[in-house]
Amino acid sequence: MNAEEFEKQADAKKEEIGVIEGELREVEAVLEQQQADLTNAEDAKKLRHLEAFSKLEEGVAAELTKIEACEEEKRECKESFGETLTEYEEKRKSLDAEIKEMKKKEAALIKWENDIGSKEQAFKTAEEVSVIIFALI
Repeated sequence: MNAEEFEKQADAKKEEIGVIEGELREVEAVLEQQQADLTNAEDAKKLRHLEAFSKLEEGVAAELTKIEACEEEKRECKESFGETLTEYEEKRKSLDAEIKEMKKKEAALIKWENDIGSKEQAFKTAEEVSVIIFALI
């Protein structure tokens, strides 16, 4: 091979390398575009996931608020029940004390009535004796 043939081959290879460089640039441009598209798709997917997660968080927050309100209502009911129960027990004790006092008064009244009855009987007997004595005199 002579220098001229080498030069022709070198020129052909140079031209071939130029074509390959052009194709490589086209492939790189396509890859860059595909990478940009992929990045955009991933970003859109992340955004959709964030929006969906945000909605779920809102739902969870709303449910937690409802649960907290129910817990507060439950606590208030327990507190109210406790107060009502305490009030009932106090009234029951008061009524028990009143009943006990009434029974004592009833027993005292029965005793008093018996004493009066005995005295009345004694008085009638004394009166009858008196009448008999006055009748005899």
